[in-house]
Amino acid sequence: MASIHPKYWSVCRVDTADGALVVAGRNSGHIEVWNPAAGGARKVGRGKGAALAVCPVQLRGQPVVVSAGVDQTIWLWDPVTRRQVTRYTGHPTERITQLCRLPAPSATEDDRLVTAGHDGLIIVLDITNGEAVHAMTESAGAVQGMCLFELDGTHRLATASLDAAVRIFDVESGALLHTLTGHEGWIHAVCPVTVNGEVLIASGGDDGIIRLWNPKQGTLVRTMKPRPSLHTAGIEMSGGGTIFALREVHSDNGTWLAAGGDFPGVWLWDATTGRGAGWVGWGGALDDTPECGWVRALATYPSETGPHLLICGYDKAVNLFTATGDPTFQGF
Repeated sequence: MASIHPKYWSVCRVDTADGALVVAGRNSGHIEVWNPAAGGARKVGRGKGAALAVCPVQLRGQPVVVSAGVDQTIWLWDPVTRRQVTRYTGHPTERITQLCRLPAPSATEDDRLVTAGHDGLIIVLDITNGEAVHAMTESAGAVQGMCLFELDGTHRLATASLDAAVRIFDVESGALLHTLTGHEGWIHAVCPVTVNGEVLIASGGDDGIIRLWNPKQGTLVRTMKPRPSLHTAGIEMSGGGTIFALREVHSDNGTWLAAGGDFPGVWLWDATTGRGAGWVGWGGALDDTPECGWVRALATYPSETGPHLLICGYDKAVNLFTATGDPTFQGF
């Protein structure tokens, strides 16, 4: 293969007074910021290892970008001035793999941050001082994926781990509510998706199958996997198919579930019916390399013309595509 590691590990959108910006974390540790309307990447700063996660938060009423990764440190950056705001010691013994914004309890308070890593710790952090509010322990060890969602007016957390289980936690109390099993192999991604007004949790990993779970009841709703085709045959022959990223996409036509990983481009699914809705970013639109379009992170970006997906991974650039597969911006 042309490269051993992804060029980009993480991507997110941060809303500022100047509009929505795109922030991405590189394997080199650099954090990069783009304004898609203006183009041109600007490096914000650099950690001491791959930036495995990036996340927007509000600190003292201002947008801040948090990054973390191999150096076990939590970095806070101003995306507009591109200056470091502060940094905190994160997980003392292992890399940090996941970050989630926990919205502030009130308008006069700052957001909190949830971090997770290969040490199995899940920490709720006060971003004003870097102190842990409380911590949860993932019994299986390394946390590969994490997402925050709201259920019945309370915040819940879903984690994906190396023991093929999805776990649902109460964020405030730290209580483990459900352990969901059914995957074969490691799980790398989880995300909330709304189906008929009900919040479900999507999960994906080494087995290439997407599972939708009811987090309230702790039950499996359905599984989704592409039908055999020339595209999927090529993926299987290359040893790919692992899912590394999931993201909900809203459009006028309904709710899509986007999935990316060790295969070219991104799968789009109709979350309501469980049927495949097409591919995004494949068919020569991305780099012509052996790992063309392999994905490690997804995010959504606002647009007047419809839903857009930020896609990053092994390609040399972060790409922005419409959910119909037409390239809008390529290679910021």
